Amino acid sequence: MRRIKKEILSNIISFSVIDFLGLLIPIVTMPILTRALGADVYGQYLLFISILFFGQTLIDYGIQYVGVREVAGLSKRVDIVNSFEELQGVRWLIGIFYSTISISYAYLFLEFSQFYNLIVFGIPYIIGYIMMTSWFYQAVGKTKVLMLVTFAARISNLLIIVLFVESPEDINLVLFGSTYPILIAGGLLSRYVIGEYGGRLFSFRNISYRLHSGFNVFVGLLAPNLYNALPVIIMGSLYNSSQFALFAVGTRICGIISVIQGIISKSVFPSLARSEGSHVPILLLVNLCISTPIVSFLFFFGDELLGVFLGPEFSINPYLNVLLVGMFFLAIASSFGEGFLLPKGYDSIYRKISLQVSLSSAVISAVLIAKYELIGGAFGLTIARMLFSIYYLWAYFKIINNKAELSRGK
Repeated sequence: MRRIKKEILSNIISFSVIDFLGLLIPIVTMPILTRALGADVYGQYLLFISILFFGQTLIDYGIQYVGVREVAGLSKRVDIVNSFEELQGVRWLIGIFYSTISISYAYLFLEFSQFYNLIVFGIPYIIGYIMMTSWFYQAVGKTKVLMLVTFAARISNLLIIVLFVESPEDINLVLFGSTYPILIAGGLLSRYVIGEYGGRLFSFRNISYRLHSGFNVFVGLLAPNLYNALPVIIMGSLYNSSQFALFAVGTRICGIISVIQGIISKSVFPSLARSEGSHVPILLLVNLCISTPIVSFLFFFGDELLGVFLGPEFSINPYLNVLLVGMFFLAIASSFGEGFLLPKGYDSIYRKISLQVSLSSAVISAVLIAKYELIGGAFGLTIARMLFSIYYLWAYFKIINNKAELSRGK
C-alpha cells in the first residue's frame, strides 16, 4: 500500500509539472503571441497546432491506456522490452501514415505556408512525440525522468517566444520553439529507455496483433475527434482567422480544467489497473471539487481576464461560457471512463459508447456549425460532453448491478 501511494504521489507531482507547463506556457505566451503576431497569424498558428494535436491522438492508438495496463503488470525485463518495441512499432507506423495524410491535406486545401510549416516543423514534432514514449515511463514508474526532460523542452519553447518573438515575421521562431525542443526531448528519452532496458526503438513484429488488441480503445479515443478536433480544423480552414482565434482561445482556457482532470486520471491509472473494486465516487468528487470553482470563476470573469491579458480584441469571447458548461460534464465523463471502464478492461463497452455518442454528436455539431458557424461548434462540444457523461454513468451502474446480481446468485 505504501508503494502504491508513493507511486501515485510521484506520478501526480511529475504529471503536474509536465501538464501544467504544457498549459501554463500557452497562457503565458498568449498575450505575447496575440500582440506580436496579430489575430490573423495567431489563428494560423493555432490551426497548425490543432493539426499536430489531432495527430497525437492517432499516434497514441490507445497505447497510453492499453500499453500502460500491459507493461505495469509485467515483471520480466525481456517481456517489458518486447512490449515496448511492438507498441512503439504501432506508433511509428501510424505516425508515418498521418504525416503523409496531413501534408497532402495541407497541399490540397490550405495555404502554401501551412504546407511548408507541416514539412519543416510538423514532421520533426511528430517524430519527437513518438520517441518521447511517455506511456512507457508512466507504466514503469519513471515519470521523474520524463518530467525533467519535458520540463527542459517546455522551458526552451517559452524562452524562444519571450526573448525573440516581436512581430508577425517571427512566426517561424514560434513554430521552431514549439516543435524542435520536442524532437530533441524525444531523442533523449528514447535513448534513456534503450540504455536502461536494451532492445530497439521499435519493431513491426506482431503488428497485426497489436493493431487488433488496441483497436477498441483506439476507436473509443479517436471517435470524439469526429465532433472535436476535425470540426476545429475544418472551421479554422473556413472561417475568419480572427474569429477562429477567439474560439481557439476559449478551448485553450477550458484546457485548464481538462489538464487537471488528466493529471488525476494518469496518476492513478496504473494503480487502478492493478487494484480490484471501484474508486469512481472518490475520483468523481475530486474532479468536481477541482472543476467547479475554476469553471465558476471563468464563467463570471473570463472576458475581463482575456481583455487584461490578451488585449481589447479578445475581451469579448462569445464561445467561452458555452464551452465552460461542458467542462462539468467532462469531469463526470472522465471519472467513469478513464477512472473505471479503461483501467478495468471494459474496452469494448468504452468503444461502443464512444462511437455512439461521437457519431450522433458529429451530426449535431455539423448541423449547428452549418447554421450558427463557430458558436454552433461550441454548443456541439458541450452537448457531446453531456451525452458522454450520461452514457458512461449508465454503463457504470449497469456493470455494478450485474456484478451484484452475480454475487447474490452465488
